[in-house]
Amino acid sequence: MARRIAVIAALIAMSPAALGELAPEVYRAMQQASPELLHLEILSVEIDRDFHKPDGCGFFEFEIERNVVVKAKVLSVIRSRAGVRPSAVLEIEYTSVKRCSGFSGPRSIPVLSEKDRVCAYLEKTSRGFAPAARGASFEIHR
Repeated sequence: MARRIAVIAALIAMSPAALGELAPEVYRAMQQASPELLHLEILSVEIDRDFHKPDGCGFFEFEIERNVVVKAKVLSVIRSRAGVRPSAVLEIEYTSVKRCSGFSGPRSIPVLSEKDRVCAYLEKTSRGFAPAARGASFEIHR
């Protein structure tokens, strides 16, 4: 199943239609294929920002790349291939990009805030955890 999702994602990325938002079915497929589905409470968020001026940005516009490191407490586990248990504290690393106006493409992963409660679709990495469903990796319950 994960391989099929990877193939679909690769085909989408190579097609001219990759410039548009992904279809809801693609996000749902990535969520269903994610090895970790956890309910989390966000304990802390560290953000390192970097500014870029890609082609297509207006004169006064910049793209903002945010490297995010989140510490989160596991409230409950729906599924976990990595064996995560409730009350564990996880570190989640990802990049969120705020594009220039007029950009058309897949949605960026949202930047979480301290005390947010989220349903998270994750995958285990060598450094902790990472979003497994791009911009649909976190469903925030405020």
